[in-house]
Amino acid sequence: MKIETAIDKIIAQARLYRKKSSYIERLKVAGRPVIKYFKRTPIKKITLDGVQEYMNYRSESGISKSTLNKEILLLKQITGFSEIKTIKVKNKRITYFNPGQIKSILKACDEMVKYDWSKYQHIRDMAELSLETGMRLGEITGLTWDRVYFESGRIYLEESKGGGDEWVFLTDRVLALLKEIKMRHPTKRGAVILYCGRPVKSIKNGLKTIFDHAGLRGDFSFHTFRHTFITNMVKDGLNPEYVKQLARHKQYSTTELYIHLFDDDLRDAVNRRNNKALPGLVEGCQKF
Repeated sequence: MKIETAIDKIIAQARLYRKKSSYIERLKVAGRPVIKYFKRTPIKKITLDGVQEYMNYRSESGISKSTLNKEILLLKQITGFSEIKTIKVKNKRITYFNPGQIKSILKACDEMVKYDWSKYQHIRDMAELSLETGMRLGEITGLTWDRVYFESGRIYLEESKGGGDEWVFLTDRVLALLKEIKMRHPTKRGAVILYCGRPVKSIKNGLKTIFDHAGLRGDFSFHTFRHTFITNMVKDGLNPEYVKQLARHKQYSTTELYIHLFDDDLRDAVNRRNNKALPGLVEGCQKF
């Protein structure tokens, strides 16, 4: 069997099991370099050494470890080699917006909306939705009105990234925003977020324009809105278990990444408290 045939079968199977379109797209993207490299090699003739050579070749091309891991997992599925191992990826530093940056972003959104409503209003809506709910980009662009429950104040997510079906709890502010959006685009079952009357496909260029207008510099993306939502819950002292549930993290270890962001802040807080509560003892200790 040819490698492109095997990948087509994997994609067809993913569709059969109703995997999300973003998952299927990731399979296609991972499959392209694999097909190009092994195009003239039948699957039966692909060896472990051949897979290792492919990994070395791709690593030298400068791609990220996470991208290479997607290709490795696809090759593992195609060849059936259990010996194939993915590359360990270190957790990236979590970036989030501080209150001043959020204010600048929303101000930039409002100014760009005045400049061109049709081009920027949906981005403004999406940013606020993510800041208030922690929803991911794909969850927002794929959201339809039949999954929004105004009476119970919740959104139903089917086959989310966390695995299985999930519920998102809505604040009064988000409910008001959704009602405003519905008034703009009255429909019962279509996509919630629209761009020129159609579901949103990409906001990359528009979001970059807004970030530039807000004067932001750094490793920011739309996902930073979700990071900010989770970070703010931690900073507000919310019970870690509640943070995990509201962030819809599958593993508590993921939630801990956000909690450890503020280890230094906690140490400073303890030191300030001790200096205030026990000034004589602290001064005595400093003499030694």
